[in-house]
Order: sequence, then structure tokens, then C-alpha cells
Amino acid sequence: MSLTQKQRVWLDEYLKCWNATEAARRAGYAYPNVDGPKNIVKPSLAEKIQQRLEEKAMGADEALARLADIARGDMADFPSLSTVADLKDKDNAHIVKKVRTTARQLKDGTIKVRTEVELYDALRALELIGKHHKLFTDRTEYSGPDGGPIVIKGYSTVSPDDWDSDDSDD
Repeated sequence: MSLTQKQRVWLDEYLKCWNATEAARRAGYAYPNVDGPKNIVKPSLAEKIQQRLEEKAMGADEALARLADIARGDMADFPSLSTVADLKDKDNAHIVKKVRTTARQLKDGTIKVRTEVELYDALRALELIGKHHKLFTDRTEYSGPDGGPIVIKGYSTVSPDDWDSDDSDD
């Protein structure tokens, strides 16, 4: 079933704000607080929402690849970076966390520009990759008193009829 123009607008807006009522208001519905929640449960719209989520979702392989890029990241990859706009042509721009450019005028009138580039934390990326590969499995050993074995006592159920018997080992 194809969507109406208003439903397509609602879907686009819903995927931006994740609020059905707000999406209905933005799409021009007369009763957004009623029509928005109704749209979520309509099978055709629910299917489209799921489809769009699957298109945008990042798989495990892609997440690991991006973490690997961060772990291998090197400032030498950005020798002439002076503004955020310079990142648009870089394949590995996703490893840059922050670019800050400051300018100050010197006494002789010249302007000195300083650019600071901060990459995402490579050690943290390595930790996450190692965790995924189960390289850092925490193990806990348990022991009894003074490092000895743990003593396990067994108990058995005694019926009330056996309570008064004199067969005890005490």
C-alpha cells in the first residue's frame, strides 16, 4: 500500500523527532495528538519505519571497522587541516573528535592562526575491540577458608514421622 503525501511527510518528520504527535503537527494534521499515534500502529507506516531504521542501522562489522579506524588513527593523516571544512574530503574524518581554530593578532599586526585537532581516543577503541573479541575476560576464583577448598554440606528432607527416631549419628 502506498503512502499519502501527508503520511510521507509524517514519516520523515517522525524519523527526525521520534515523537508521533509532533510529527503529525509538522505534517499538517488537523488533530496531531490523535492522528500521530494512529500513524504509528498503521501496518504500512510501521513497516516503512522499520525499513528506514534498518537502512540507517550500523551493523557489527561496520562498528568494528570504524573502531579499528579510530584505533589506527594518526595525526599525520591530517597535515594541512585548518578548519572543519577541510575534513569533507577526508575518508577518515570520522576519527576526528574536534577541530578548534584560534586567531590572535600579534604586536606587529600579523595574525597568527592556531589549529588544534583532537582525535577520538584510540585506547578506548582498542578496549572496545578487545572486549568484542573477548580478549579481556575477567575471571573470579573462589576458595574456602585459608585458600582451601569450598566445603559443601548436603541436607536431606526429614518427614515429621522421622523426627523422633533415635537413629541419629550424634
